[in-house]
Amino acid sequence: MSPDGTRWQVRRRWLDQPLPDVRRRFNEYRRENSSDLLVDAAWGIDFSDSIWASLALAFFVVILVVVLLPLIGLALELILVVLLLGSGLVGRLLLRRPWTVEARNLDAKQQSASYAVKGWGRSGRAIEEIATAIQASAPPDRIIEGIRLP
Repeated sequence: MSPDGTRWQVRRRWLDQPLPDVRRRFNEYRRENSSDLLVDAAWGIDFSDSIWASLALAFFVVILVVVLLPLIGLALELILVVLLLGSGLVGRLLLRRPWTVEARNLDAKQQSASYAVKGWGRSGRAIEEIATAIQASAPPDRIIEGIRLP
């Protein structure tokens, strides 16, 4: 908290920009490309002739919906998490990509400040330096460990 009573949050960020809204994009894509081809194809089969064909179809649908689709979804999510975590670690640790240290004013968002700092230890020291400067007055224009971002 600064001397004038405004609340601040100083933190290290993984990403320089927010994540894309994948759910909104997927819903828009589904609305644009919705078609009833599968339903139309299912109506072409006459299940009233054979009780065994109807039971087999019902069993297949239940197994597909209850077991296979959730397992496939879980596997894809785990693969995605591992890939994202691995690429983030490679970028931050091996390629020495700078961390974004952000001082965010919780009361007035336009007064926030961001700094680029290379290294985990340096970014920790930068967080302490920025927090100390905020407690004294306001976010500093310059810090020892990094540079201020526009």
